[in-house]
Amino acid sequence: MFYLTNAPEGRIWIIYYVTDDCGNKSECATEIGVVDNLAPIAVCDQKTVITLTNDGTAKAFAESFDDGSLDNCKIAEMKVARMTNTCGTGTAFGDYVTFCCADVGTTVMVAFEVTDTYGNKNTCMVEATVQEKVPPVIIPPSDVTISCNYKFNNLEEFGTVRLSESSRQDIIIRDVYYTGPNFIAGRDGLATDNCSVTFTEIVDRDLVCNQGIITRTFIAKDQQGLTSIATQRIYVQNNNPFNRTNITFPFRRDINSCNNVITDPSNTGVPTYTNIGCAQLAANYEDLKLTIVDSVCFKILRKWTVVDWCQYNAATGTGIWTETQIINVKNSEPPMITSCQFVDFCDKLSYHDNASVLCYGNYELLGAGTDDCTSDQDLLWSYKIDTNNDGIFDLNGNGQRAAGQLPVGTHRLKWTLQDQCGNFTNCDQIFTIRDCKKPTPYCLNGIATVVMPTTKTITINAKILMSIVQIIVRNQQI
Repeated sequence: MFYLTNAPEGRIWIIYYVTDDCGNKSECATEIGVVDNLAPIAVCDQKTVITLTNDGTAKAFAESFDDGSLDNCKIAEMKVARMTNTCGTGTAFGDYVTFCCADVGTTVMVAFEVTDTYGNKNTCMVEATVQEKVPPVIIPPSDVTISCNYKFNNLEEFGTVRLSESSRQDIIIRDVYYTGPNFIAGRDGLATDNCSVTFTEIVDRDLVCNQGIITRTFIAKDQQGLTSIATQRIYVQNNNPFNRTNITFPFRRDINSCNNVITDPSNTGVPTYTNIGCAQLAANYEDLKLTIVDSVCFKILRKWTVVDWCQYNAATGTGIWTETQIINVKNSEPPMITSCQFVDFCDKLSYHDNASVLCYGNYELLGAGTDDCTSDQDLLWSYKIDTNNDGIFDLNGNGQRAAGQLPVGTHRLKWTLQDQCGNFTNCDQIFTIRDCKKPTPYCLNGIATVVMPTTKTITINAKILMSIVQIIVRNQQI
């Protein structure tokens, strides 16, 4: 058995030499063809990292996957092919394979093929991990300034981040800090990447009394997870501080009723405001109720106090305003007197007045009445007395009790009742004083007379006795 090594490829001549023990030698030549029937050994990087370029693609040539492939003769070529057509470049073997953004974050299977000069082939598989190492680029929306009275629905009014230059727009803010007719305050931001990009927004409101800075932090993130950050600042300023002219205190209120009177501010009014964007307002009130007031039932002096806590300074008195609201409770219904019935006084203590030669008796009348607005204790009573009911008032007084002595007979008392609303009513009360004291007889002892002899009787005139009694009484009084 003879092994031929290091034979050149192609057709070669082999000469055989034979020599015997005597030194005789003979030779023979034959032509043979050297053929390589063995496939090459494909050795590749089993795991390869591919990095995309700025345009979001990458080409990996076959040689970059070779990790020492060999052949017993000579390797003629190396080819590669993708197993999937994610990027739309096909799956046929070629000098290189193309990777794209769609491959980022995935493992792409690549076949590495080695061919020798005789066309023998062998392959191995490579796991290609595609990475994108270019971070995104982000430009924030322009910084802007607004007044604290500027009303907005969402922060996108102050711009946002667009994903293409063609979609960027001007920021329009119709506020005092920008001039018409366009009111352009800035321009939208922009986020770009060699592949796709998304962004999130974080908002920080550093505001006191609605003044300060709103910070919008935009975070752009690509498919690889790389991030870039940009910040927009919205400056909120007070160009027109709240003042007294921005307050409308409640006006005077007249309530024409006394039944279930509601004087709560929900019925009588509360302060209203303008220019409140930069203010932190609080309102309170104190009531002073006056019950003895002309033409009204009662009056409430309501002192309103409005404080702007953003400006209030106890030392200087700034940031606080006061105003007094007048609330009048009126009523046109007069009170009602319920004590006008006839009264008969039967006086057992009546007496005879020598000066007037009249018999006097005692009386006591109590007024009674109600009102729908004024409490009983706050009603005002007065009266006049027409002695003997002759149309002439002789006595008067205040209060709801009338008492004293009047001659026996019929009299008239006129009650006047007034409420705290200025309404009044009158009524006449007729009353009679009667002498209910029985007379006291006095008997004279020691009267002597003579019985008539013819009739055996005597006649005594009562008037004579009465005269004698009166003389005796007068003498006793003297």
